[in-house]
Amino acid sequence: MSTEPRSSALLVPVPEAEPLVAELRLAHDPAAAAGIPAHVTLLYPFVEPSSIGDQALEDLRTLFAASTPFRFQLLETRWFSEEVLYLAPEPAAPFVWMTERLVSRFPACTPYGGAFDEIVPHLTVAMRGSREMVAELRPGLPVDAVAAEILLMIEGADDRWSVRERFPLGKRG
Repeated sequence: MSTEPRSSALLVPVPEAEPLVAELRLAHDPAAAAGIPAHVTLLYPFVEPSSIGDQALEDLRTLFAASTPFRFQLLETRWFSEEVLYLAPEPAAPFVWMTERLVSRFPACTPYGGAFDEIVPHLTVAMRGSREMVAELRPGLPVDAVAAEILLMIEGADDRWSVRERFPLGKRG
């Protein structure tokens, strides 16, 4: 059995959403139970963890230092395939722009392995959502949030995710 880290991801943590979604995510999104906070994914899968060297980290620092923090809201619930329940961030454009910049710099990494035709920023709440969950979420919307940092998270051989690096937006180092 391998003890090497298996996967990596770049995401925008959304701590402002935790009071609303934490319980539902823990029960209905395996990522939450594996240690991933409420977030909007920028790029998954990212580079194989053993290949994330100093140059990749420097490139990420530079890219994110050139991006300024921005405000957004989680305004409404939406669905992927009537199964995956998520909250939609508005504006979505800054998330799409950062993902496109990442793919430009790391062309071997495509969002979700190229499984989808377009980039749809989202905060997953439940992998098998229900209409009752929507009713539970609606009173807590909108959620006002600020994208201020990017997390590089690594999935370990134990299926748990941990933060390897934090990249503040608009700042060097």
